Amino acid sequence: MIRSLKRIVSILLVFTMLFPFSGFAETGSPTSPAPALDGTQSSWAASELLEAYGYGLTYPEVMRDFKKNITREEFCILAVKLYESLTGKTAAPAINPFTDTTNQEILKAYQLGIVRGVSETRFAPANSITRQEICAMIYRALDASLPGLNKDSTGTFPFSDQGKIASWAMDSMKFAYKNQIMMGIGSNQIGPLRNTTREQAIVLMKRTYTNYSGSVAPSMAVGTISTIQPTLRFTSPLANYQSMEKDSLFFPVYDQRLTLTDSSYSTFIDQEISKKKWFAFKLVNATGAKKIHWQVSTSPFVGEKDGWKTPQGLIANGTAEPGSGGFQVDFGNLRTSTTGYIGSLITILRIDLTTDVLPIKLAVASKPIPQQLKIYYVRGVAVDALGNPIGDPGSGIAVVYGKRVIDKDTSAVAKATFQVWTPYSSTGFYSGENQDRPSYKSTITIDPRNKENRLFHFNGIGSGYKSIVVQISTAPFPSAGGNWPETPNLIYEQQYTLPLTTLVSGYPNSVYVDFTKFAELPANMEAGKYIRYYLRGVAVKKSSTPGVDEVSYSSPITIEYGYEPPLTWYSDEPYKKTQVLQAALPSIKIKSYQPVSWPAKDYMSHYYVFQAPKAVEIKCNWKSVQTGEILYPYFTNIGYYNGKGISSPQEYETKMIPRVLPVGATVYFPPPKEEDKAWYQQLFEGIVNFFKDLGNVIKELANQVSTSYAKLKSDLIMFVVDLCPVESLKGQFKIALEGMVNAGLMSLGIPPTLPNFDELSEMSMDYLAEVALTEAGIPPTDWNKELTRDVAEGIYAEVEKATSYADVNPLDAPFLKLDPAHLYKPGSVEIEIYNNSTYPSVPGSFDLHVTFEMDYYNKRDPIYPLSLSVPNNYALGSGAGDTVTTAYRNHFEYGLNNNQINYVQGGRAVYDVFDPRIGVKVPRLEGGESTTVTVYLNPYSAAKLSRYPQGENLLAIDFENIYFNNGNKKFTYFCVTGRFPTAEEYLLSGSQVFYLDPSLNYAFANEGSSVLYDKHQKPVSTKWSK
Repeated sequence: MIRSLKRIVSILLVFTMLFPFSGFAETGSPTSPAPALDGTQSSWAASELLEAYGYGLTYPEVMRDFKKNITREEFCILAVKLYESLTGKTAAPAINPFTDTTNQEILKAYQLGIVRGVSETRFAPANSITRQEICAMIYRALDASLPGLNKDSTGTFPFSDQGKIASWAMDSMKFAYKNQIMMGIGSNQIGPLRNTTREQAIVLMKRTYTNYSGSVAPSMAVGTISTIQPTLRFTSPLANYQSMEKDSLFFPVYDQRLTLTDSSYSTFIDQEISKKKWFAFKLVNATGAKKIHWQVSTSPFVGEKDGWKTPQGLIANGTAEPGSGGFQVDFGNLRTSTTGYIGSLITILRIDLTTDVLPIKLAVASKPIPQQLKIYYVRGVAVDALGNPIGDPGSGIAVVYGKRVIDKDTSAVAKATFQVWTPYSSTGFYSGENQDRPSYKSTITIDPRNKENRLFHFNGIGSGYKSIVVQISTAPFPSAGGNWPETPNLIYEQQYTLPLTTLVSGYPNSVYVDFTKFAELPANMEAGKYIRYYLRGVAVKKSSTPGVDEVSYSSPITIEYGYEPPLTWYSDEPYKKTQVLQAALPSIKIKSYQPVSWPAKDYMSHYYVFQAPKAVEIKCNWKSVQTGEILYPYFTNIGYYNGKGISSPQEYETKMIPRVLPVGATVYFPPPKEEDKAWYQQLFEGIVNFFKDLGNVIKELANQVSTSYAKLKSDLIMFVVDLCPVESLKGQFKIALEGMVNAGLMSLGIPPTLPNFDELSEMSMDYLAEVALTEAGIPPTDWNKELTRDVAEGIYAEVEKATSYADVNPLDAPFLKLDPAHLYKPGSVEIEIYNNSTYPSVPGSFDLHVTFEMDYYNKRDPIYPLSLSVPNNYALGSGAGDTVTTAYRNHFEYGLNNNQINYVQGGRAVYDVFDPRIGVKVPRLEGGESTTVTVYLNPYSAAKLSRYPQGENLLAIDFENIYFNNGNKKFTYFCVTGRFPTAEEYLLSGSQVFYLDPSLNYAFANEGSSVLYDKHQKPVSTKWSK
């Protein structure tokens, strides 16, 4: 690739000013709004109908009733629009020879030779048009539009009904088939005499246009490059999604020779069972592999070779032999955060490390924000004898680590799904005439003098549950939320693994509860004075979400504990009193959602002026399309500019450059063609090579982003750390800032390869500052809003500085960056975190899941049913098409979930729409304070769904069906769940206390009033706010 200019060459490059929320458009031409389709269109046609409208190939009157046959008059209008779009000319009407129409568009088509009458005086505008007539009209429209059109129609034409084609239409139908404008209708037929619906006709015109829109030679003056491209006035998101390259800057595909057998997000490492995890791998085409290097990181891996040994966020590494088939990682020894290390550096060394594996020096935060669940990234890299990767290192997989949690909606009523049965006596009688078998009783009486070891049977527990918890409380159980496992007022709790050993035949899942172990002793009670206890069962099973349990509750029963009437009551409260902490739980809620902005197909052609150009950087001529003014290179045109009163490079920079290339101006580089060589002159080869070698250009861009991250880390530490108000804590603040760069931006869903990461992170600067201040342990007395603002501004200033570099561009102009209006931007959710108490809130984390949830009823919703696009090109109703359609529907409804879902029996499939965001940190907030964090959502990236790791692999069209075809119906849900320590855990953390008084009930100041669960059924393909 030619990356420098050996001499100054004249080039006129046209630009337009950057307008917010609009793509590049010809100056002065308004953007056409997207038409609202009326629902009569086929799912396969929807995106192409919108594209055709965007290209100006159709008009409102035919953008409805899409199954209606198109008429001769309607198709004439489309044919004229095709001609005018291809040529840029306005067609002139003929003198009207017809008595049954005065439509000027028909007369234009007649003048161009596109259409003829049915007689010398009749046109028959209302007649339906046949497929052979359509082919003839398209053929003539192309012939009129494109001088030198290749009309060759030789080749196979494998249709059994070609004998029905009129002689005057044979060449045009063969031409249409050869050029993939019109294909068969199935059963080896092309259907020349069949009519065509409006949607079919519009789609045919759109495909014709996209096939031939680049065939018209531009008419330009020598030395001028026109940036006015024949772009869409409106481009549908689906069209942009479908036009994306499989391997792009935003969704790179790596040449990985080692793959881990686990799938991303489906692996959960339970820290309470075993912190060690074995990762199996497979080698493919990895001849010469001598070692396997494994790595664990807090940040997603960039899969390129550059810098692979020291990736961002690396916290552990090691080696394995290629023939071992796997490696083991001890997640309990990663040492990513430990209380008590005050700014120290910890060197992590592994027993199996060799000299070619670098030791890791890891800074540990003083006050790490607790995360009950967190994401780590794991990969293996095959290396040769020299230690170089074989293929690309790759992106590895994401795994979930922590302790099992449950998702609970504290506002939802805890519905009972099974019952607790017990006999009248303590153990029952199971033979003879007077049997006493367990049955449901809402209230039972227990005499403490009998020292009962009572049988309780849990009846109706569903399948799949792994344990049962017996709870006895001194107060009624909470009706809202269920409150397990932090159930208040418990006097007894015991967990049993299911299935239980059968104690009584016919009554499985039964246990004995010995009341003498916890209830008031008979000696301490008086006749007639009773205690009320409340008993329930909590059944626990693994949910489909890794790391998250699902619970069901029994109907509670009341136990009247005492003897002899009359009845009076007193409490057996287990705590002497409740100690309310001077700390609170925050609340979390979803505020709004912005859908994904998909990249333009030609995003590498769009740039903007991000900083004022210098005189030495203007090496060619630039022309403003708005004013016509040309900016010439200063140093080869000093005399010219002296005549205009410009006597120095500085004056040129302040007075001339801003007139043509102001900051914010947008520039478009059309990919050059051979016939344009004269106009590009000696820039031609370099620009051609740029577009030919986009793969390496994209790699260079990715490397630029990695470099800017490294620069951000060093500069952030240097300039922002001085804002810390406590001198002794500056070391901790430095560590917290490093952590923010290593993982903070990534945890918000900002991909590590996006060149516009500065734009994406701007919305969350206050949040990032608060996280850094929290983890640095800055005391409340030194923390105020001004400090948060100053740190946020300091962070953003360094982010901006780190990204102030020119992106790779065809001219190597150091003042151009890729235009973010044409780049990929992930979807985003705004999460509000607020503290509704007068005390500071405790730090914690939250998880965000966006899911596609499908059950028997919403699949068959009469208004918004499940609608699937199918990956085939067969005609509707053909045998082959039906076979493919059935196979795909089975894949989508059953194969993806490994046939685990029985919809008829109430089953519900839960698919990931986006990569889950797990363990997003929540900083400490002052009383009454709130903060908003923008969390970015990238399309789900794993090969298999996280809840169904044994299911079929995801196909590209699966996301299309989830996001586009059904994303605005009743299938998609947004759910945020807060994960915070209990009052007891909070006190024990950070060495606040070393002993908890068992007679005290510890509670946060706002216990019960904070909101930590927020779930909504909302669309994913359109924006919304609550």
